[in-house]
Amino acid sequence: MVVNNPELVFLSNHSNWKTQALLLRTGVELKFNQREEQSAIQIKVEQITLFICQYLYRLSSIYLLLQPCDVIMLYNKTEGEKENVDLNISDLVFNISPESLNVMVVVSGQFAATETINAAKKEHTAYAYNLWNMECIDETNRWYLRQAAQSLIQENMKHLLGHESDIFSFKQMEPLGQTFILNMDTFKLTLEADYEPLVVITGHTTCKVKDWGGAMLVDLDLSLDANYYSYSLGTFEPLLEQVEVADGKYRMLNVTCTVKKCPVVVSNEAAHIMQMLGAEASEMDTASQSSVDSMDILENAPPLYEIHVTSDDKLLLTLTNSALKNFQVLSEAWSGVSDDMRIEPRAVSPLMVHNLCGVNITVRAKQDGSRNAPPPEFQLEHDEKQGLKLEATKRGKDRGKRALERSHSSKGTDISDAATISVKIEGYEEIKDVQIVQAGLYIYGLIPAMKTNSRREVERYTLKREVTYLDRLKLQLTNMETSSFVRNVLVEVTVVRSSKTVTIRSPLNFHNKQRVPVRLWYSAPDDSTNRELVTVDIKSFQVSRIEAGAKYSVPLDAQICGTGDSHHFHISPDIDGHSPSFPPLSTSKLKNDTHHFVASYPATRGTELLPEHGSFSMQPLNVRNPSRLNLQNALYHTISINPPVIICNKLPVTLRIQGIGTTMLSRDIPAGQREHFNMIDTSTDPSIILRIINYHDMGFDWSGEFNIDVKKFEENSQQYVTMTASVNNLTNRVTLGVVAKVTDGLILTVYSSYWMVNCTGKQLHYQGITDSSEILDPPTIQQPMLFSFLHTDKSKQKLRVKVERAGWSEYFNIDTVGSSGSIRSFDEENDCYYEVGVTIALSNIQLTNIVTFYPRFQVINELHFPITVRGELSSELTECRCNKVTPFWPGCKDDHSLVVKIRKGKPTMAIPLHTTQQTVIRADASTDEACSFISIVVFVDVRTATTEIRIGTYYLGAAPVRIENLLSESSICFKQHSAMSFVTVPPHNSILYTWDFPDKKRELYWCVQGDEKNQKKADFVKDNCVSFVYHDLLSQRQRKAQVVSFLDGLQRVLLFTDNLNVADCVGQEVIKIEQSHLLFELSFPQAIGVSLVDGTPQEVSYIQLDSSGAIWERKLKKRDRYKYLCTQISESLETAFNADKAVVEFDEHSFDMRNEEDMVLTYPDSNCVTVRRTYLPALWLQYTSSPSQNNIHFKINRIQIDNQLRDGGEFRHVFYPIAPPSHAIAQQPPKPLVEFAMIKQSTSVEGEQEQSVLDHYKYVKMLVQEFHIKVDAGFLMSVMNFLKVDDDDIVDIEKQELEWLEEDLKLSRTALNDRDGGDEGGSPVFLDELHLSPLKIHVSFSPENNTDSHQVHLQEDTLALYLKSFGLGLVAINDAVLKLAYYDATGQLVTQAQLQDRVTKHYIHETLTQLYAVVFGLDILGNPYGLAQNIKEGTKDLFYEPYQGMVQGPREFAEGVVIGMNSFLRHSVGGIVGAASKISRSLGKGLAKLTFDEEYQKQRARRMAQKPAHIGEGLVRGGKSFLMGLYHGVTGVVVKPVEGAAQDGVEGFLKGVGKGLVGAVTRPLGGINDMITYTIDGIHHHTQIDEGIMVLRHPRYIQPDKILRPYNTTQSEGKYLLSEVTRHNHWSDTYYHHSLLTTKSTFILTDQRCVLSEYDDVMNQWKVEWAHVYQDIERIPSIMENGSCIVFSAFMDPNVGFSKFFKNRRKKTRMVVLPSPEETQLLYREFKKRYIHHHDG
Repeated sequence: MVVNNPELVFLSNHSNWKTQALLLRTGVELKFNQREEQSAIQIKVEQITLFICQYLYRLSSIYLLLQPCDVIMLYNKTEGEKENVDLNISDLVFNISPESLNVMVVVSGQFAATETINAAKKEHTAYAYNLWNMECIDETNRWYLRQAAQSLIQENMKHLLGHESDIFSFKQMEPLGQTFILNMDTFKLTLEADYEPLVVITGHTTCKVKDWGGAMLVDLDLSLDANYYSYSLGTFEPLLEQVEVADGKYRMLNVTCTVKKCPVVVSNEAAHIMQMLGAEASEMDTASQSSVDSMDILENAPPLYEIHVTSDDKLLLTLTNSALKNFQVLSEAWSGVSDDMRIEPRAVSPLMVHNLCGVNITVRAKQDGSRNAPPPEFQLEHDEKQGLKLEATKRGKDRGKRALERSHSSKGTDISDAATISVKIEGYEEIKDVQIVQAGLYIYGLIPAMKTNSRREVERYTLKREVTYLDRLKLQLTNMETSSFVRNVLVEVTVVRSSKTVTIRSPLNFHNKQRVPVRLWYSAPDDSTNRELVTVDIKSFQVSRIEAGAKYSVPLDAQICGTGDSHHFHISPDIDGHSPSFPPLSTSKLKNDTHHFVASYPATRGTELLPEHGSFSMQPLNVRNPSRLNLQNALYHTISINPPVIICNKLPVTLRIQGIGTTMLSRDIPAGQREHFNMIDTSTDPSIILRIINYHDMGFDWSGEFNIDVKKFEENSQQYVTMTASVNNLTNRVTLGVVAKVTDGLILTVYSSYWMVNCTGKQLHYQGITDSSEILDPPTIQQPMLFSFLHTDKSKQKLRVKVERAGWSEYFNIDTVGSSGSIRSFDEENDCYYEVGVTIALSNIQLTNIVTFYPRFQVINELHFPITVRGELSSELTECRCNKVTPFWPGCKDDHSLVVKIRKGKPTMAIPLHTTQQTVIRADASTDEACSFISIVVFVDVRTATTEIRIGTYYLGAAPVRIENLLSESSICFKQHSAMSFVTVPPHNSILYTWDFPDKKRELYWCVQGDEKNQKKADFVKDNCVSFVYHDLLSQRQRKAQVVSFLDGLQRVLLFTDNLNVADCVGQEVIKIEQSHLLFELSFPQAIGVSLVDGTPQEVSYIQLDSSGAIWERKLKKRDRYKYLCTQISESLETAFNADKAVVEFDEHSFDMRNEEDMVLTYPDSNCVTVRRTYLPALWLQYTSSPSQNNIHFKINRIQIDNQLRDGGEFRHVFYPIAPPSHAIAQQPPKPLVEFAMIKQSTSVEGEQEQSVLDHYKYVKMLVQEFHIKVDAGFLMSVMNFLKVDDDDIVDIEKQELEWLEEDLKLSRTALNDRDGGDEGGSPVFLDELHLSPLKIHVSFSPENNTDSHQVHLQEDTLALYLKSFGLGLVAINDAVLKLAYYDATGQLVTQAQLQDRVTKHYIHETLTQLYAVVFGLDILGNPYGLAQNIKEGTKDLFYEPYQGMVQGPREFAEGVVIGMNSFLRHSVGGIVGAASKISRSLGKGLAKLTFDEEYQKQRARRMAQKPAHIGEGLVRGGKSFLMGLYHGVTGVVVKPVEGAAQDGVEGFLKGVGKGLVGAVTRPLGGINDMITYTIDGIHHHTQIDEGIMVLRHPRYIQPDKILRPYNTTQSEGKYLLSEVTRHNHWSDTYYHHSLLTTKSTFILTDQRCVLSEYDDVMNQWKVEWAHVYQDIERIPSIMENGSCIVFSAFMDPNVGFSKFFKNRRKKTRMVVLPSPEETQLLYREFKKRYIHHHDG
């Protein structure tokens, strides 16, 4: 049967022709063959294609979802009912986007029946008269009584069968002979957003399924590869890296998956009896066995399905800025899926050409055969755009596949394979092969059209040409060499998603960053007349006017690139009354000057305008030079036009800026905004006045004068201005901070160090420790109060507060961000304390600490009517409105209790407020008309700064406990600890109970009636079951009974029963003994690596999860379990295992390995045990699921994070676990770094409202081992730079700053009692047991930052502010130990938000309490805390190790003495020497900073980061440092003034003289200090134990084309060796190839030279033996006859060594000996390529 090309249409809406539709096109061929008992079916489905479109416009709006693929299925059934199915699928290419997914969901929803269930909710009321009354218990209202009855039936069934153990069989079912095989050669899944590919997952798979009708077994082999598309580079880059199998050869990651189905086998007899007894069985067959998927009576049954996923390959992931951006776009697109999404592909040309040259251009592009394609050649006038399509290559259909292949190749991009266009600019020769594949800036040279296009001939003639712009601009170029003035053109390729724009423009452009348009004027070097730039066609555009925020490219014919010549430009505001700027803007001055150029716009005569000013700076563009032009004198820059001063107001009030002596400068800056000031001339160091008018409507102004000194800001970006105000004839002062950013102009940010936010509802007074005046903060002001300390000493910057007329509090610190607490202000008149909570947070602007004051106690009324509250000893009532936060002041001294009064009723019992707890109160809510009672819930949440009191309506489960008595004939009596009388519960009755005395001890005691002397304490905090014996008064005999504590929905129940069947049912429900539906296990035995690459691109960090080493275990007798063998035996077994022998003897032990699956260890006493060799995987996850319970067990064995930056910083290892001491691991197996286990049970809550589900966490524990964190400032800055989005995606900074300030002001503008008091979000969860282990963290920090300052200045200021808030500043911290206590919670009902808040605050509090360890761990103090810890550890081992050995035997005792003494000496001596080293290093850093030479400081930091490995190296390097310090100190007196004069003229010369004189003293002293440091470090190294922390891998090598490829070990090693070799040579070479000659010798080829380097053991570094640039090599290298040596001749560098003394250049013969002929051939080929490239290129 054949069906040819059917088309199936599935509409999402059958009543609308414009609806979205799903189109399926295919062809089907069916063949059926029947022979006796054998049948065969062949189904062939060809060209399966799936489309999504709008049905009415399906020809124009079609979207390809599934590309054509073929499916062939063969089905065979043979004798014996054996079935075989083979399914083959060709290339499967599937595209998924949010729009297509929405259509598929809507269409599939048409086939599913929907049913709407309206559940009527019963309104719950707290007016329950019988809530606390006794209730009779029966089977209809207790689930466990019903289950007990069912359990009795099941026991009867077992009794009838008579063989309980054989009822259910878990044995493997007999094979059914079913086989299913799936082969998929290739699949490709593309994740899209807005119809653009973002992530592509490719691979191939084979799958084999056996016995799908019974005990199913699935074996799946999957090969995976994932890539993301980088639109900036125009290619795919690896996300999931391929596995490197050899140098430059890769394969996909292999993943195996095994699925098992374990059905329960039930005998026919059992099934028959189950049906007779009313039990439910499923699918009972007549055969001897049946399959039952789910049965409540199963115990210890295996999971129904088991899924095991693992991979023996190393999993490598790469994350870049582009990948993070793709994920962000995917997340936003997929989160916005809705039913009204339409398939409307964008009609945007994939390539757009834009002409901004100032002249006409011609673009040539090849035709791709499309009917609507543009002509192969078209012209563009200035500012004209046109889209085009490139010619499809022979492999055009495989372009995406080729891009993937190129991303996986270790070689560079083949330029000939990249897309290009040709550009012909009017008056110049055609530029061919213009690269447009990758985004970026490309510079090309222009050759005049009047001569031949041969470059060598062009350099030999001169050009005389006149350029005219409408007779207004004349530029004469005569007698100039063409090689020095050939103009350049810039090709800018930008990519927005998959739309690419190619802009042809001048390399010189202007960027107007002012808020007003400007006019651009031009003057030639030989013409002083200013001429405004205009165009030939003035109708198309006007180049003389640059709009605010716009960019403008200078026309090509206005460029001059001659040596010594310069562009002279003038700027003027686009308003009448101002002349062009003077002096003119000289491009040569801006290019060579390091400072910003400030020019004035003089006012025209006859006007009253003040002159305005502009700040100009010129930054070079990051261009690529495919034509290899000489760009030494070329201009490829952007000139920024900036206001001279920008003032940003980061205050919560309006700031007025006034000029001194003029009123025209006065301008108001609203809060959070910024203003441009063009009238301020920064070159004259002007002064301005800052004013705050009518401060908070309090009737006075703040005023202060500030001097704008640019030079002072360059030395210190932080300045201060003192504001004064006259209040009540007293002068108050407040200091505002001013942060300067000298980049494009001068940006001044005005802020206050502290905002005081008063949320107490009372008047507060603030005063510093040295301040004589106080600041008043009335409660009526709904704005933060500005505050600052007058004293600059941090130790004296403390605050005290008083409330109203009460006394002052104690002084406290307000600098520590994140801290909180409470203070007390004593009111002697009323004999009471005012307790105020204080929280300190960092503002969004990251410059201000927001100090918020709250009442210590806050009441939130969640009832639907107002109430009043008071303290127990107070008579003053406070009204609490509905759903509002109300301050509560107890009113009496030491009165920490609350009394609630509702309407006219009596006050409740006192509720304590000193601990976190929940109390249910039976309150009197009587009115004048009626008497009534109400049950309310009072939840007290005690926090560090505040105590929150929530008063709400009673809910089911709020009562502390429900007492249920199921004893046959006896009553239960109970009472609170402080109560005098018992409450009696008769048999088969229950009662809810709440505390009679909430302020007393909350303990419940119970007894059986008549046995009051034998009282027992009830434990109902968590689930448990306790047996007891009581005396039955009626039967006069002893009875056994049980008291069970369990959770029934939200209600805690204490059940007394003498029916063991009932107790068992409750226990089984608590433990949930049921068959698991699913067991999922994920394991990665090998390592998992994550590479972080920034946008530069360079690898920032490498993170790796590692597996453990070999672990040896012995099998326990009578158990199928294994126990860890001690370390000594394990090491011996590992050595024997690697010896490759069948039987090995060691230490009187015998190890038999003839059968690796059953290895036997024989002890000296002839006792034999079975041993096995195992390990801990890098990552292991197990998840089990059953109908009402989910279990998660998660382990990470080890994590290490390495710093991969080129400069490296001081710490190469950022994060790594610390190995436990030897005595701790001697008898215990290694523990994973992180282990997490959770058991979550879903409990149905049946109440008066609808049924709901409560998440009941039975068990949550997390264990984290001891670890070390070592970071430096440069690494932190790079990580922050990696995480931030691209500059093009940043929102307008002014808008962002305003939003940040609004967020900071949001809470302060709202009074406390006006805030919403809604409950914290999240559904409630019950925690039976939560335990988070204590943390022991070793912290080291270095303030060194070797990154580019212009990229990370904001992050660096933020980091400095954080550290400053802790009182640390940017100082080094070494091995400070933080010990954070554990957090646990037992038997608590909380929301997820509450739990997160409590855990966060717990660890913040623990961190703050451990700050002493950080302070005493500072390097400048020598780390006294670390010294004390070392001596403590050494002393402990001195006694502990011998004691441990003495327990085991005499031999071990002697070893313990040696180990203990060694540890004591190592820790004590090493600690003292280490402390001295840290002090000397700190002094060395200080001396280096006194040289004021940043380059010297960076070189010293890199040098000092490499610590000596032994004493000899320390002495050699120390001596070298001393000599170099002495040499640079003496020569610097002459060198520094010369360098300064070359850079800054006379001013630079004077600065150089100062640096030279200072360096003459500080550099020799620094050299002496470094010599001492190196020597001490060499001694200290011998006292330390190697932590065994190795570098994970060398930094990733990224090729010059900046495209990421899978990690190549050889290339990365070569790049690392080159960086080590060039560390002291300052070469800028690019790595090309290398060969290891020996373990300490390597030969490296770069793009410029060949280098032979050898390793120096004494200096512990690589040094250059010889190096030659390729131009100095005489001829092509040759291979000697032995085939393992390369020989070549090269001329010596005349500027190196003794060559400078010879008139003729000397020639030297070089020989490179390699290990093998194969490596020789490889090196020869690469060497030859480099030689030919440089000699014939």
